[in-house]
Amino acid sequence: MLRALVELFARHWQGLSNLQNHSGGAPRWVTRAVLYGAPVMAAGVAIWQSWGVRSVADTLIAAFSLLTGVLIAVFAQIAGWRTRLDDRASDRPVSEAPARRAVDATAAHALVGVVACCLATGTSVLAKVEIPPERVWSGLSVGLALYVALLILLIVGTVFGAYQDNVDPAVREADDDLQRPESRELRIAA
Repeated sequence: MLRALVELFARHWQGLSNLQNHSGGAPRWVTRAVLYGAPVMAAGVAIWQSWGVRSVADTLIAAFSLLTGVLIAVFAQIAGWRTRLDDRASDRPVSEAPARRAVDATAAHALVGVVACCLATGTSVLAKVEIPPERVWSGLSVGLALYVALLILLIVGTVFGAYQDNVDPAVREADDDLQRPESRELRIAA
């Protein structure tokens, strides 16, 4: 299980790249810094200022539980979309490669969101029952809540980018060239 989680987080980290180019994408360092830096800073401020989430812990627990279900449903939809893209992969191996990478990244982001929601639910429960140090559990709840919110925004942006799929006409033409009978004969002969 630990190996699967490490692989999931590696895919999530890899998905924080520019997925539109065909070489796998350059890292988007600003996105990575905001996605991880803002929640860490929010958690640090919450711990430093002794913010308590005990009064709203029930609401947070319900919200994180619902978000877990929503993100699992998003993953199921994305998995179906990926299957349809795989079915068309032989017809459009080049032009739809960025969309397939974006769908793969979105699936990883959604599953990391599920893990983050489970952790946030646990920290909210610990903050509610006043297990020391309560301010640390409250701070972690605040940080994880911000992380999940930013992750949802990232998922929306990635899905929309894959949906738009503005493919360069030259790339689409390369797919068309692969579909011509003379091209197929050359590939078979090779």
